[in-house]
Amino acid sequence: MIDTVFAIALIIFGAPPISLDWKGGDSHEFQFIFREAAEPCKDELVKGSREVQYRFMIQGCDSSPLLGKDCGRVIREIHHIRFDPITESYKVMTDRLGDDFEPRSVTFKTIDEALGFAQRIDSVTFETIRARSPGIKFEGNAKAFIRAKVIAECKDSLGEVLSWIPHIITLGIIDRTDYDSGWYNFSIE
Repeated sequence: MIDTVFAIALIIFGAPPISLDWKGGDSHEFQFIFREAAEPCKDELVKGSREVQYRFMIQGCDSSPLLGKDCGRVIREIHHIRFDPITESYKVMTDRLGDDFEPRSVTFKTIDEALGFAQRIDSVTFETIRARSPGIKFEGNAKAFIRAKVIAECKDSLGEVLSWIPHIITLGIIDRTDYDSGWYNFSIE
């Protein structure tokens, strides 16, 4: 019954702003895509006055009726878009936190190309999810799922400084994000 109500609400209010799309037929790797129609901060970024940072969070979970959700450690990846006025191009830096690789940097001529690249994680392997969720059994477990969220922050020099004021005054109760998709759950099967 709850699934039916959720499906109807999803049809009425539209698809979630994020998606996990399996790559290939073996379900060992997927891509994570942020599909927000409003594209937070795009207008400011076009003017060259701001920077945009997307923080992607993904984790494997298992639900049980007694304990609620049991989730593994979060996989965090940060994508940062900056306009370079000298080359008149957009630089996108990506970094998956906690891995052994250096941040990656790619340059694009148009804002749409830069946003398209920054709003996507091309590869998250199921092995990475398993490694970060040691107590969770995924194979043959219909209650296991992957959850994901994205947070977008618009930055400029004055705005970034001012955005910290409510965060500091409330001791972190008020978050300084400009967009938060919230957590979305995705079935593994």
